[in-house]
Amino acid sequence: MPIRLSGMNSGLDTEALVRDLVSAYSMKKDKVVKQQKRHQWTMDAWKDVNSKVYSFYTSNLSSMRYSSSYQLKKASISNSKVATVTATNDSVVGTQSLSVTQLASSGYLTGGVISAKDSEGKDIKITANTKLSELGITDGSLKINDTTVELKGDTTLDTLARQMKSAGVNANFDADNGRFFLSATTSGAKGDFSITAGDSSGINALKKLGLFTTNDSNGGESLDVAKYREVAAWDKDAVIESRYNKQAYTEESFKKKLNGEIESATKSLESVNKSIEEMEKDDYVVTDHFKNNEEYEAKLNELKAKRDEYQQKIDNNTDILDNRFEEVLNDENSKIRQNISIQVQNEILAAKTVLADIDAGNSTGAVRIAGRDSKITLNGAEFTSNTNSFSINGLNIDINALTTSTTKDENGNDIVVDEPVTINVASDSQGIYDKIKSFLKGYNELVQNLDSLYYAADAKGYEPLTDDEQKELTDKQVEDWEKKVKDSLLRKDSTLSGITSALRNAMAGTSLEIDGETYTLTTFGISTGSYFSTESKDRNVYHIDGDKDDSITSSNTDKLMTMISKDPDKVIEFFQKLSNEMYDALSSKMASSSVSSAFTIYNDKEMSSQYSDYKDKVSKWEEKLESIQDSYYKKFAAMEKALATLQSQTSALSGLLGGGN
Repeated sequence: MPIRLSGMNSGLDTEALVRDLVSAYSMKKDKVVKQQKRHQWTMDAWKDVNSKVYSFYTSNLSSMRYSSSYQLKKASISNSKVATVTATNDSVVGTQSLSVTQLASSGYLTGGVISAKDSEGKDIKITANTKLSELGITDGSLKINDTTVELKGDTTLDTLARQMKSAGVNANFDADNGRFFLSATTSGAKGDFSITAGDSSGINALKKLGLFTTNDSNGGESLDVAKYREVAAWDKDAVIESRYNKQAYTEESFKKKLNGEIESATKSLESVNKSIEEMEKDDYVVTDHFKNNEEYEAKLNELKAKRDEYQQKIDNNTDILDNRFEEVLNDENSKIRQNISIQVQNEILAAKTVLADIDAGNSTGAVRIAGRDSKITLNGAEFTSNTNSFSINGLNIDINALTTSTTKDENGNDIVVDEPVTINVASDSQGIYDKIKSFLKGYNELVQNLDSLYYAADAKGYEPLTDDEQKELTDKQVEDWEKKVKDSLLRKDSTLSGITSALRNAMAGTSLEIDGETYTLTTFGISTGSYFSTESKDRNVYHIDGDKDDSITSSNTDKLMTMISKDPDKVIEFFQKLSNEMYDALSSKMASSSVSSAFTIYNDKEMSSQYSDYKDKVSKWEEKLESIQDSYYKKFAAMEKALATLQSQTSALSGLLGGGN
């Protein structure tokens, strides 16, 4: 950029002169800038219109095509405290009888209070960190369903709760109350759990942990005792064989185990060797890592011992794979069979011990609630569920209370009294009416918006303002000016009218013949207002005769509701056809092309390309203006320099002439 000298010698306003000289070019640039801004506003206007059309297309219009969307049936119940009921379109119209005889529940076990004494006979404070050994438990095993939980003396009560949770129950130790709380993870009889002893030590552990139960809260035999009876009756050899088949190594699985150990040991060996090499380097400074040489030597010896251990593992497994595979595989499987045999015998022995001493089963104070299925009787047929929810013949029933109660007869005997509730299923005329009304509301809002844009006031003479033009106006004046321009951008647009026509034609042109009778919107009391008495922006708006929310037609006879109540299927069939035809028409308008994207009603690709062209034009005009300005400034700078030289020479000559006098 040339140096811009002011008119110090010429006395000229250089800035003003240059501005005037390039004004013609600036006006041309401003014209392109305005075109670019107008194009941007037009794109924004189309995006807004497209969003509204697409929203209507995918929501109101799309759902109207399916009969399942009309909510054909509704259900009511005579006592909502007993159950809540909803109906689907598959439910049967009529009255049905419902009895609720049992609610579903999850299995619970509230443990007895845990207590223990120290060597001096004093009570030990039981906390989450209390170890099993402090309760006199040093070994043994528990079975939660079919999962074994091994007991060790140094295990805390909190850790034991986590182990039981991992075995398949919700488990928590409440230190404030000194009890375990266990519950099934799912409701219903099948979701219930058992907690039993895996051996004789396990029986002792259950009692000390307050988890030994024989009866549930209803006085029946607990699921735990049922499990003991099952175990006591086992065919020992069959159970051993079954477990062995699941746990024994195959040739493939044993090779995988050995190779996995080799791979793991190899990686560990590489890491240890790297550490040893680092520590044995000549430039290794011991004091940078250790307090003294003794610590260094101890760490180095520890690493070397690990190195030997990893190498031994690699060598041993490699030898097994190469030379002793069958022998070691058989030995490992023999050990597995032996361990399983001991486990099974211990479980059977523990079960028989418990059953032999069944009368002592409630000594821990534990309370067992059995998991139960819910039971209902609908129209004389009994149904069960592991939850309190049922789906039967199109009805969704969620039960909350029993319809049965127990009383005494004159002899003091229990009598179960049932007071069934009634479920009534009817066609949902209001639901269908509301669906159609919602669709028409969405349609009306859309066409009103489109028509308001199409019939917008002319903004001839209004163009987007440049930054300099905006500075001459107030913020309110700028806002009003730009609104005037923006509101008129899609005025009389042919694409816009094409969309409106597609919507209008589908509404007015749809007809359906059923049983020799032709149905149109007017058949249902749905029509637009009078052309001459309705404003242009509202001429395509549809009204429902008798609609209490519509001041124009609220006093008319409600044909739509009458026809829905009389024959809902015909009404639904007609509106399905109408919505399908409108959906297809919009789908065609929104199809992708070389100039537009899918689900777009305007030429978004083309307009985006045009906007890029405008940006290029503006950029080129800015470069051109700068170049022209620089050219003029160079010329003025040269003129100022020449004048300065001339003035200097004149001063020198004047000095010479003056000196001669």
